[in-house]
Amino acid sequence: QFFGDSEEEVEQSARDLIAHYKARNLGYAYPVIRGAKMKSVWDLRKAGLGILAGKPGDVKPETIVEDTAVAVEDLPAYIREFARIMAKYEADCVYYAHASVGVLHMRPELNLKDPRDIQRARSIAEDVADLVREFRGSLSGEHGDGRIRGPFVERALGSEVYALLREVKQTFDPQGLMNPGVIVDSPPMEQDWRYYPGYQVSDWDTEFSYDDALGFQRAVERCNGSGECRRPHTAGGTMCPSYMVTLEERESTRARANLFRRMIQQGPDELFTSTELKDALDLCISCKGCRNDCPASVDIARLKAEFLQGWYDRHGTPLGAKMFASVTELTKLPQAIPGAMAIANFGQSTKLGKFVFKKALGISDQRTLPAFASKSFHAHFARRKASVLDPIGTVLLFIDEFTDRYEPELGLAAVDLLEAGGYKVIVPKLGQSGRGPLSKGFVRDGRKAIEGNLRGIEPYLDQVEAVVGVEPSGVLTLVDEAVDLTKDAAMRALAVRVKAKVMLAQDFVAKVSKEGRWRGEWTEETREVLLHGHCHQKSLVGQEGTLAALALPPNYSVKAIPSGCCGMAGSFGYEDAHYEVSMAIGEMV
Repeated sequence: QFFGDSEEEVEQSARDLIAHYKARNLGYAYPVIRGAKMKSVWDLRKAGLGILAGKPGDVKPETIVEDTAVAVEDLPAYIREFARIMAKYEADCVYYAHASVGVLHMRPELNLKDPRDIQRARSIAEDVADLVREFRGSLSGEHGDGRIRGPFVERALGSEVYALLREVKQTFDPQGLMNPGVIVDSPPMEQDWRYYPGYQVSDWDTEFSYDDALGFQRAVERCNGSGECRRPHTAGGTMCPSYMVTLEERESTRARANLFRRMIQQGPDELFTSTELKDALDLCISCKGCRNDCPASVDIARLKAEFLQGWYDRHGTPLGAKMFASVTELTKLPQAIPGAMAIANFGQSTKLGKFVFKKALGISDQRTLPAFASKSFHAHFARRKASVLDPIGTVLLFIDEFTDRYEPELGLAAVDLLEAGGYKVIVPKLGQSGRGPLSKGFVRDGRKAIEGNLRGIEPYLDQVEAVVGVEPSGVLTLVDEAVDLTKDAAMRALAVRVKAKVMLAQDFVAKVSKEGRWRGEWTEETREVLLHGHCHQKSLVGQEGTLAALALPPNYSVKAIPSGCCGMAGSFGYEDAHYEVSMAIGEMV
């Protein structure tokens, strides 16, 4: 990255560097990134670190010596010597970050559950401390010494300087109350590690498959404790809403992952009867922000669903949770009766109705439940005639239970839009998406619903170019959960095929428009459009397609609101016990 007093000066610096590389036969492509696109470079670097942290298996890039710093002019020689240390201990190593200031981060790949690698870690740390001293560098150029590097401060700085550090500590903290043992008089580096020598946990049968993490145990252990989940809402991102409003460690992704890790060591019965873990998960709104924002991709929403199913198996099913998980299924018959939904809507909006719902189901009397539509989407669609005579292609529109029962006009608008663009729209009658059961922890019910939908989609799969939906939390069950929920090999293979074609409707519109395969004309109206993205959308597929689709009308100005979760999270925001937290989360938008 170059800085200068003029644009020409900066451009010349880039040209000089490219010439330098070419003269030495270094590299094969020399892209120059300018302006707003530079953010994508740093995002790539950040994403790479997350991928490393979430690497499956027990061998991980560890941070024991990652923050050493030397003078920039000494960095090449220092790295050569560092590499010799890695070779000495037969350790692979990850090199990344900002070489420009002499702080190239290095992470040796080690298994800190293995006593042999614990000893290797100590030996590497000792040799690197000696190397830092030889180059007159620093053990910590950016992040501070702390517990992990404290034991090597004397080795790096020498006994005389270390004695002065101890004297300063004694002068200002004679009783050792402020972070004792962090920089001076530190205990051995491995004393407080999360894994003890010989640590071992047996996996057991789970509802979800955790093959991508090499098992349930390692999915739980993905958290590396970096604390990204403790960011304030002003820092951006979705993770973690419950922490953002409470500022309590136990409401963070890290704390929940740590509790899971502690409990799995004791076995499934102890895990699924832990009231401490259940309480810690209570304010998790299953937004899936951690799945995307956590550097290690810890997915607490999935772990919570797994836990709740195990809890229900041992303690029984709460009525309120079961009702919320099944509400759309319970309305199938009444919605077919003329006037029934109008009566239901009136009843749930009255003081008496709210009182009954609060007592029976725990719904806050400060909330009014969404009104049911008088007719379902499918009832409307059955009377509709297709209007595309010579279609460009065919898509399958996935109508989830929320669109069908509550807002059929959204589904009908999607049909109108897709047909206006030149696409034949197939709308099979499928069951509920599975989102309701999964969000309340009824994983097996969610699997049953998803597998039913996979079977319903299969006959059309080869004739459609995409399976599209309008409600992210509904259709994206086919992207996020379907493959890992199916138990049968043939069903899993079908889930993989379906997943490959699933898109949000607006993402499909943006894609085919970019490819020149869209017949529809866009309005000339001038509008400013602000987008508040859905949490599951942001986590699983991103907002880029939606932003691109909204920008297709030539006079639309489109901008994403830099916001997190809205606080409703399915039934969460309606529940009396969660009303205040829900409102506080919503206020952060």
